[in-house]
Amino acid sequence: AAVVEDLCSKTRDPNFCKTVLGRDARTKAAGMFDLALVAIDMASTAASDTKAKIHTLHLSETNSKLKYYYQACESYYENSLNGLSIARDHLKKQDYVGVNEAASEVEDDASYCEDALNNPPFKSAFTKENSDLQLLADIVINAANLL
Repeated sequence: AAVVEDLCSKTRDPNFCKTVLGRDARTKAAGMFDLALVAIDMASTAASDTKAKIHTLHLSETNSKLKYYYQACESYYENSLNGLSIARDHLKKQDYVGVNEAASEVEDDASYCEDALNNPPFKSAFTKENSDLQLLADIVINAANLL
């Protein structure tokens, strides 16, 4: 639990960090390496779920501009999933700078999706999901920085 406290104190949203990591039984006795892996897994699940929701909306949307924005977001989430896979590979090789860089790109992709969907008159329906992915990537970045 002290490792979780140490990690979460460095993140942008310590309460979010403690809450999400506290939901996973693997974190109870985990070291920093395992916490990074858990955070990557959580971010991958979140990104996959959000990408699926965006895909469904993209397929059913009739407004061509909004359809375009959903398509852009889906692409950003595909990039996020690739970035998280790369982060996992770097972590296993103990390339923590590589983990940091890959997770930083995931943060950017979530931000780009939010920006794309917040094009007036449209308002993002995925603000929470985009924010959560950014915060999960931030956990990964901070775990890598502590390794």
